[in-house]
Amino acid sequence: MCSSDLTADGTFAYGPTDANAGRNPNLVAAAYTNSFNDTGKANSGQPTTLYSVDADLDALITHPAAGGPTFNTLQTVGALGVDVMAGKTGFDIAGANTALLSSAGASGTTLYTVDLTTAKATAKGNLNVMLGSVALKLATP
Repeated sequence: MCSSDLTADGTFAYGPTDANAGRNPNLVAAAYTNSFNDTGKANSGQPTTLYSVDADLDALITHPAAGGPTFNTLQTVGALGVDVMAGKTGFDIAGANTALLSSAGASGTTLYTVDLTTAKATAKGNLNVMLGSVALKLATP
């Protein structure tokens, strides 16, 4: 791929009508819905949505905002209810709506499911290791 094939995203910013308009985003983890179909092969036509985690706001966001002109316009989904930090947060989505968040602390890592419509994170378990990221594997059909 040559540089003439690339399009710059620009600077990420919350949309002018977003609750966080004017704040600087600190995006630390991101994942797409429907990035793979249920066979584990690259998706073939299902719509995708990109979600990111903002560590300064402890919030789930989407790109682009509804009606936003470009990929760099952000839309807040809501507060996660979990303190997340750069280098200590993982996030992945399997299929259309199975989202998992990991957040490492002083004594280990807590795993959460995340509701993609409300952003609410629900603790599911703790690991006695410090994870910097997390990835989901789709179940074999």
